Amino acid sequence: MNRVEAGYFYRELDLRIPRPLLSTYMSFLENSLVAPYREKVESVVRAIRRGNEVLMVRYKDEKGNPFAEVVVEAGERPRVWVTPLSPRVRAEEADEAIRAVELATLSFLESKSDARIYFVFVKRMKFVKEGIETVKQKMIQKLFFGNMFLLFMISLLFAWMIFMVAGMYAFIIIPLSNLFLLVFADKIVESLGDWKLSEDNRHVYLVCYSMPVSEYKEFMRLHYPRRFEIKRRIYEETLAKGKDIDMESVIKVFQEMGIPVDDRHRVSIIKRDVYGMVKRVFSSYGLPIPRVVVW
Repeated sequence: MNRVEAGYFYRELDLRIPRPLLSTYMSFLENSLVAPYREKVESVVRAIRRGNEVLMVRYKDEKGNPFAEVVVEAGERPRVWVTPLSPRVRAEEADEAIRAVELATLSFLESKSDARIYFVFVKRMKFVKEGIETVKQKMIQKLFFGNMFLLFMISLLFAWMIFMVAGMYAFIIIPLSNLFLLVFADKIVESLGDWKLSEDNRHVYLVCYSMPVSEYKEFMRLHYPRRFEIKRRIYEETLAKGKDIDMESVIKVFQEMGIPVDDRHRVSIIKRDVYGMVKRVFSSYGLPIPRVVVW
């Protein structure tokens, strides 16, 4: 989020809205930003600025005093301003307001009969094909996922063996043995994650490719077998060189791979500080920061 001048927070969303849908988009956005918070909405204004539709929603606090104003200007890439009207408005709250607009925009795009493919990236990632898992990972997944029937049967067998060996002491040994799972639960879950996030590897990137639903099956037939190659090339063009994933690099890779990018085939990029979100929540409660993994 960029603060363009004193008192204003601003972001141009990295999402593209087809021009014929802009008016419908603004109506959808108005409903999304007003209906769920009607008791907190002070005023709603639709206007035209620089030839673009503008939605202005002013919110009030629990005492009825002005709190913040959210302004969205329609365009191929919507622009959002948040103006604090109270000294109690924090930067995090302004960021949440912009994220609400972004999520509503994503929801609108999802509802327009488009199919979407998402590619997930982190700065430090290894390209291992899906299905190529270690024996250890497969065993852990069998034990702790699904209906957990195997874990239940192993627990019964283990309890029976302890009882046969230790007799009545089994009622002490068995609860103590369960401490093993409790102590190492975090390591078990961590071993199942695809990527680990940390202080210096905190962001998750989503590259979204949108296409008409009618083309989805053909896209999957042609390009799904090459998904790892597509991800690898995007990674090498951007994150591997120490820079963020950008639209120009993604479009270049897609076009080189024979994937069209135009008004009907769109690309959007979302970057989220997932580690920072987890850290902020746990720190607010005075708790230690846990290990963060992406599945």
